[in-house]
Amino acid sequence: MAGPTSLRRRIGLIVNPIAGMGGKVGLRGTDGDELQRRARELGATEMAAERAGVALDRLRGQGFTLTVAGGAMGEKVAREHGFETEVTGRFGCHTSPDDTRDAALAMADSGVELIMFAGGDGTARVIRESIGRRIPVVGIPTGVKMHSGCFARSPAAAADVVAEYLGHDPGSVRLDEAEVVDRDADDPKATTTLYGTVSVPEARSRLLAAKSRSSGRDAAAMRGACLEVVEEMVPGDTYVIGPGSTMGWVRRHLGFQSDPLAIDVVRDRELIAGDVTEAELDELTAEAGRVHLVMGVIGGQGSLLGRGNQQIGPKTLERVDPGDLIVVADLQKLIELGSSPLTVDTGDTDIDRRFTGYRPVRIGRKESLIYEVAA
Repeated sequence: MAGPTSLRRRIGLIVNPIAGMGGKVGLRGTDGDELQRRARELGATEMAAERAGVALDRLRGQGFTLTVAGGAMGEKVAREHGFETEVTGRFGCHTSPDDTRDAALAMADSGVELIMFAGGDGTARVIRESIGRRIPVVGIPTGVKMHSGCFARSPAAAADVVAEYLGHDPGSVRLDEAEVVDRDADDPKATTTLYGTVSVPEARSRLLAAKSRSSGRDAAAMRGACLEVVEEMVPGDTYVIGPGSTMGWVRRHLGFQSDPLAIDVVRDRELIAGDVTEAELDELTAEAGRVHLVMGVIGGQGSLLGRGNQQIGPKTLERVDPGDLIVVADLQKLIELGSSPLTVDTGDTDIDRRFTGYRPVRIGRKESLIYEVAA
């Protein structure tokens, strides 16, 4: 259904084909030829087009013109999902940040009202450098890193933001500023850097906030909660330890250190595999008996599964009873979420549904809150 204006609306789509490839194989990103080569050697496959397709299917019948970047950068997936398109630019099999920059600028110059893009923080940076805040953007979350505030919670949520935008006259849509931040994938100790802002439609319930850090005021509570997790570990059971600063306390109590972005596997309070890929984790958990997930929460966003922990794939998650998901979070991080739930977006709707509901979140030793988890 078309919007209230008589003119046909125009929405842009840019797909970064290699975004997110590195996550399942334990890499921190896929920026640059070397990381892309390593990702493919480790068995990584492209996933950005698939996630863009989920958003496109949800937008079917909205009555807008879709302007796409050529080839694998949008044209291919749009046609596969039955959309007639306007194509801007012709790009080869091997794309670069310059291609993303050129496509975004061409779309803005041609009068596109809003750009959807499938990628990660690196893609968001390039688009911001290209068009600034000229027109609003909505990110379809695809990359390994998603710290920026311009991404929707999921591909379906990205489509809903666009559909809501199309339901109003362009001049009546309220816009927000969203931070674009990124970190150096080659430096595990690097902090995120603010690169500027982009415009996004006002849809706070569907968009992620920029990632925040723990305030430190509840550090003692987090140490106590993580010590309790370790003390309660059942002999013979397998524990998958997620990434993040809070999970660093679990590792310290177990007597080892790891990359802050790693996924580690523990049994009998001993590290049996560190910094695993999706395939390695699938193999380790296949005959493991009872499997527990020990996870922190991405501050500011509330992301629980599907952001920064893509190594925990569908096969592993199928083996985990939702009751064996152990979540530890700084109380301040939960307060900053307001009424927004924690979110799961694994790319598998059946698995996402299994982990939704109301789950306990440990905020200190002998202290828990019951908190909503939504897909």
